[in-house]
Amino acid sequence: MAKLKEKAAEAAAPDTTFWVYVVQCADATLYTGVARSIEKRIAEHNGAGNRGARYTAARRPVQLVYAAQFANRSQAQQEEARIKALTRGEKQILILAHALAGKRTRSRPVPNVTAARKVRSRRSAVPG
Repeated sequence: MAKLKEKAAEAAAPDTTFWVYVVQCADATLYTGVARSIEKRIAEHNGAGNRGARYTAARRPVQLVYAAQFANRSQAQQEEARIKALTRGEKQILILAHALAGKRTRSRPVPNVTAARKVRSRRSAVPG
């Protein structure tokens, strides 16, 4: 009986999972976003419905190259902002590391390349 109640509660609970994703456009540019359903959002970017981003509309088709899952929108948006602040080369490193680790991953600490870059620049500014 308790297991039945657990299953009913799980079915009734709304999905609060958010994904940060990066797609590669037909012109090889990268687009980063947040969505609840990656499959639905990729379809929208590729022309299903009228909800795709203006940026990707002119660069179809898009292909998913990175996705990370987060427990809430706030965490996902923070990661989205962090990824958007990366250089193209740093994004490519993130995508490659993600591909080597496996397709979709749960959120986990990712080295903050931007912070590492700031530390390096401070070190190079110190005469030595």
